[in-house]
Amino acid sequence: MILKEKGRLFPKKGTGYLMKHILLIGMIMLISGCSQPHMSTIYPDDKQMILKDRAVDLPMPFYDLSMKSQDYPRCHEKGFCSLFPEFRESDFIKMNHPWNMMVHENGYSVGIGQTLPNGAIVLSYDIGFSSYITPYTDADRALERGDKEYISNRYRQGTEKNGRVYYINAHVEHHGKENYPCMVYEEYTPANRYLKTETRIKHITCYKFNPERTMKKIVSIQLIYTRVPNLPKELEPLAREYTYEDLQKRSRRILDSLYIKDGWDK
Repeated sequence: MILKEKGRLFPKKGTGYLMKHILLIGMIMLISGCSQPHMSTIYPDDKQMILKDRAVDLPMPFYDLSMKSQDYPRCHEKGFCSLFPEFRESDFIKMNHPWNMMVHENGYSVGIGQTLPNGAIVLSYDIGFSSYITPYTDADRALERGDKEYISNRYRQGTEKNGRVYYINAHVEHHGKENYPCMVYEEYTPANRYLKTETRIKHITCYKFNPERTMKKIVSIQLIYTRVPNLPKELEPLAREYTYEDLQKRSRRILDSLYIKDGWDK
């Protein structure tokens, strides 16, 4: 979930928000930087959405989304397009921070969430997109072949001292308009003394290779689900409806519609 105020980050107080900010925004921005991103869309109906072929003049613009926003694919200047996740009318009623979007140089993220009066995030969905181009390597060749031995050695499940479990169920899937090979794995971080929410992330990293097999374009998609272990009683029905499984189900249309354009210049 992304909080905003007049086009800038909304510096809500509370440990939950701070750690969420570090987890989602900080992680993405470390690899993306800040410049003037460019998005395009088929229609300009939403008042705060980016218009067709119109450059954005803010380093980190934020946009409110509506039910219409899910109807058409969005294309980023980095050369990939997809639909948004599934929105529901009830999202804009039940959640106090309904769907919104943040655009950055290498991609964008969309999110929805519930906060307490002090600004602490107690339940949220975030979907992050980023894209970059790198040289083709032997590891990519192994991935293309579906080399299970390579995958099991490279993506070996482990657990950190803080309880974070990474590389859960690592395997290759194929998604998108051109059946792209995608490396898929999950991670789980329990609530601890530093992070008040438990976090589940599904990483889906899809590849398109140039014909000469010298370069690859990567589109990384992260499905991020967070919630506090002990929700206020009045929010328990919300948590039964908004689950990690529901996030994955809503995001299926992203993977089905994904299109990675040709073009191999960094």
